[in-house]
Amino acid sequence: MPSEQPEARRIVLDEDINWKLSRELRRRGFSDATSLKELGMANKGLKDGQIIKRLATEHEPCVLVVWDNKLVHGHRQELEHFGLTIAILDQQAQPEALTDEAYYRDVIHRHAHRFIVQERGTAWKYAQRSLRIRML
Repeated sequence: MPSEQPEARRIVLDEDINWKLSRELRRRGFSDATSLKELGMANKGLKDGQIIKRLATEHEPCVLVVWDNKLVHGHRQELEHFGLTIAILDQQAQPEALTDEAYYRDVIHRHAHRFIVQERGTAWKYAQRSLRIRML
């Protein structure tokens, strides 16, 4: 009996990541990749907890790609309650020679295929050179 493939998650870029990167992902075949800006949730004064709830209830299955390395620790209860899936871009692994945007673009493009098959409700940290570390 063949193993069941996990449902592909929609990539959603957090508001501190350049939203135009979602267009690049769509051109690469991640056809439903989007951003909080494109979903109308950026710069609206929404708190992280509100964004977590809306994504989990209105846009599941999705994976929120974040640059904020503290999000998981500060919102563990909401993440566990709503089961939102998170991909964290590891700021600590950023090479000095790269700007923030150059680094996170590379990490996102390098691991997008992993983001979309992440298990629901998990949080993984991704870096340029290493694979990933489970955070939640």
